Amino acid sequence: MQNVISDKIRDIQTDYNLITTEVPDFRQFSLREYSEMRMMVCSRIFGIQIEGVKTDGFVAYADMLNHQRPKETQWSYSDEREGFIIEATDDIKRGQQVYDSYGKKCNTRFLLNYGFINLNNDANEFPLVVHLIATDPLFE
Repeated sequence: MQNVISDKIRDIQTDYNLITTEVPDFRQFSLREYSEMRMMVCSRIFGIQIEGVKTDGFVAYADMLNHQRPKETQWSYSDEREGFIIEATDDIKRGQQVYDSYGKKCNTRFLLNYGFINLNNDANEFPLVVHLIATDPLFE
């Protein structure tokens, strides 16, 4: 987990440096402010197609649905209706919370991108690093 966090911090720093080099006025925002803005944006974008063109969109309130698998909603952009559509995949009783699925992801990604973990996550991964000692008689 520590390596993933370090990589994320390094990527954000690299992007911030690039942006402030190309757009010096952007330096009015600190690295911390940029990091916070970037994480808020990244966790709220929906990948959609509008008139056959892939794009990203912010959709007010759609990003407020909590995660649950299996999904009980599906979403898309409707060219015909000119809007973002969320539809239930099954009946949802009045007063029940409506969930969306953020996908099958490891808790590392959930924590870094959305700020939560799933306690019963069947998609968890754990990197196993094995260091072999070249002088060990069983190395070959």
